[in-house]
Amino acid sequence: MIKNIQKIALVSALMVMPLMASDDIDDEITYSLIGVEAGYGKISTEITDKSGANVVFKTDDINLAHLALKLGAESEHYRIFLSGSYAQDSDSFFDYVMNYEVEGDYLFNFSRYANFFVGIHGGITYMKFVRPTETFSRTIDSSYYGGNVGFNIHATRSIDVELGARYSVMDAVNTKSDIEYNFTDDWNGYCSIIFKYQLD
Repeated sequence: MIKNIQKIALVSALMVMPLMASDDIDDEITYSLIGVEAGYGKISTEITDKSGANVVFKTDDINLAHLALKLGAESEHYRIFLSGSYAQDSDSFFDYVMNYEVEGDYLFNFSRYANFFVGIHGGITYMKFVRPTETFSRTIDSSYYGGNVGFNIHATRSIDVELGARYSVMDAVNTKSDIEYNFTDDWNGYCSIIFKYQLD
């Protein structure tokens, strides 16, 4: 757990540094942000029998839908978010999947009506699930990191509609009774409504 926190702190520092070292001296934080997000994607799973020959006997993609709350700040060219999300799959494989994340984006302002962004993110995921053939639950916590890309459509002066895609790499492993679950990566598409408040 301590190692996970250290990794997230390092990723957070790396993402915040561009905000503090902007080439444009006038590129100061001008908006505070509150957003709600809904998305859908897949998480990749590898199941291995560790009792003998370490045979991978199943790989699977589990569909996940998520909701998130995002808090952040924005300047002319940079944006940062802290977020928490809850995800659930349609087959109820997971009891829960919760993510706590920090995200940093660079904004390309190609139009007064929209901008394009690319960014990086990192966080910690917490999962709980029960295999159909088992009577005990499995829990995992793991750090993850990845990239994100998308568009912000300026619906009004104070509201953006964000359409994006996010890809994450993780090494979330749980081994019990000689069966190992390894969640390796996930991706999702999402839509956010972001409320912007001018800072003094």
